[in-house]
Amino acid sequence: GRTNPTMLPSDIGGMTIRPGLYKAPVSLAITGNVTLDGRGDPDSVVIFQVPSKLTAAVNSSVTLIKRAQAHNIFWPVGSAATLTKTSAFKGIILARASISLGTGAVVANGRLLARTGAVTLLRNVVTQPDR
Repeated sequence: GRTNPTMLPSDIGGMTIRPGLYKAPVSLAITGNVTLDGRGDPDSVVIFQVPSKLTAAVNSSVTLIKRAQAHNIFWPVGSAATLTKTSAFKGIILARASISLGTGAVVANGRLLARTGAVTLLRNVVTQPDR
């Protein structure tokens, strides 16, 4: 029911993002670190609408600050999500197709939900959020 998303660049690495609804141009990459700032509100919500593909680069990370909570971070993806080798991710990925994790990728406080395809893990750690 949220409207008027804020448009994102194709790579959000290096950015600090506040609560709200965001939309990627087509695909979304995370190169380096992206910081999600809850602005002191543990009920703040961040939604990243990704029309096509989400890719977290090698050694990339999602960091939560100022009471941001992983169970309130949503990544709806139009096709596939790929978290490459040794990336550290937080939040809930809702992929229409598949989700693949490279060796050593970690989802600390998150969920991986694929609608029509597989969730592929290669020696990964995935822990669900507290709620």
